[in-house]
Amino acid sequence: MYNYNKYLKEKSQRLRRNLTHSEKIFWNEVRARRFEGLKFIRQFPLGPFIFDFYCPEKSLLIELDGETHLEEEVRENDLKKDNFARVNGFILLRFKDEVIEESVGKVLEKIKEVVL
Repeated sequence: MYNYNKYLKEKSQRLRRNLTHSEKIFWNEVRARRFEGLKFIRQFPLGPFIFDFYCPEKSLLIELDGETHLEEEVRENDLKKDNFARVNGFILLRFKDEVIEESVGKVLEKIKEVVL
């Protein structure tokens, strides 16, 4: 479906070892099928991008956006990721880091609303 990219695979492995604080919080809630029995994969390479989390059963991509996502270059890349996801039939949800850190439960409820 998508070309294998050795560089992205290696980068995603590095990112998995160095999760942000909000990624750790979210991962703790969804790992090992803890959330609605769904499988989530961290730092998933897909096409030319790496997405923070991927749920294959629901074709769901999740991005957690920190302060760097306010920078113009990062915002442009986010738009490309959004478009890639949409064109290829994925659902992409974005959440700000502070929302995860303040109330991960609300984030999980939003995910339920969208995919269940």
